[in-house]
Amino acid sequence: MLEYFVYLIYRAGFALIGLLPLRAAFALGNALGFCAWLVLGKYRRLGFHNVEIAFGAEKSPREMRRLVRHHFQRLGANLLSGLKLAAMPLDKVRAHVRIENADAADRELRSGRPIVFILSHIGNWELQAQMFPAAIGYVRN
Repeated sequence: MLEYFVYLIYRAGFALIGLLPLRAAFALGNALGFCAWLVLGKYRRLGFHNVEIAFGAEKSPREMRRLVRHHFQRLGANLLSGLKLAAMPLDKVRAHVRIENADAADRELRSGRPIVFILSHIGNWELQAQMFPAAIGYVRN
């Protein structure tokens, strides 16, 4: 029963995000990420610890706190933007997405060589899987 309730909340949230313009979804996600940064002290400290390991004495504690806060904000913005983009038709998504070096991938595929895409874990790889075939004129069945 709890799983179904969580599912309904997710579906309602997905529907509401779908009603927003993309910029509003990004801004709302940014604000929610800031709220998460405020209330999720355990994860804020973990993020700071990780940034401290990565940058050591290279950055001041203030700069590292700012990096962690911006990371939370960007995660929230990417999450809601990703939900919004998933609800949009691909022809409208194309106005907001730039695909670079598609010709190089197309050339390799047409010559019979396989290719591997390497994407950031936080990147919108679902969107890439939808958009790239059309960008190079590939027809999927």
